[in-house]
Amino acid sequence: MQGTTGATGAQGATGPAGAQGPTGARGATGAQGPTGQAGQNGTNGTTGSQGTTGPQGPTGARGPTGAIGPTGAKGATGAKGTTGAKGTTGAMGPTGPAGTSGTVAASIAASQATTSTTYVDLATVGPAVTLTVPASGRVLVSVTTGAAGTSASVSCFMSFAATGANAIAAADANAVILSGSTLQRSSASSVLSSLTPGSTTFTGKYKLAGGGGGASCTLSNRSIMVIPLP
Repeated sequence: MQGTTGATGAQGATGPAGAQGPTGARGATGAQGPTGQAGQNGTNGTTGSQGTTGPQGPTGARGPTGAIGPTGAKGATGAKGTTGAKGTTGAMGPTGPAGTSGTVAASIAASQATTSTTYVDLATVGPAVTLTVPASGRVLVSVTTGAAGTSASVSCFMSFAATGANAIAAADANAVILSGSTLQRSSASSVLSSLTPGSTTFTGKYKLAGGGGGASCTLSNRSIMVIPLP
């Protein structure tokens, strides 16, 4: 039969360490811990030198035309250039038709009356003018007079007659005709053609129409003008 165990003796001194054994196999990686707080930004580094310029890219599409700006102030007028040489004179054109050179005119201011119903002279004959009818045989004759009859039914006439190279009797077709008892003044013009060239005298002639017995016309400020025509 075994007896009771005796009390444990005092621990002896530790012996020297033995040589390190080989490293054991690496254990499995543990779970990642939480991210720590961000640290402070470091100071910026110095700017690097500029790189070389790259090749130019293609030209972009043209944008819309902008609004027209205000007109600028007018610049100063430039100096006048030298006058060019005179050109040669052109050929002379054909001669134009003859003008109205040779126009003649006359007038009588006196107021004078007639009771004749055929063309006659007044107390003062005329007015009269003498003109050389041109080779064209054409003239324009204009007669002017003031006239008043003794009643509203009286018509007063001033025409003209011609003598000399041409004999023309006074006619209503060439007359200025004024009707009534109120003083009026007017003119009548006639173009005569196929006349004989040469000196011809044109003289004012007068008559009345209407009004019955005792009627008369008083005529004043009478004039005649003759113009040669080409």
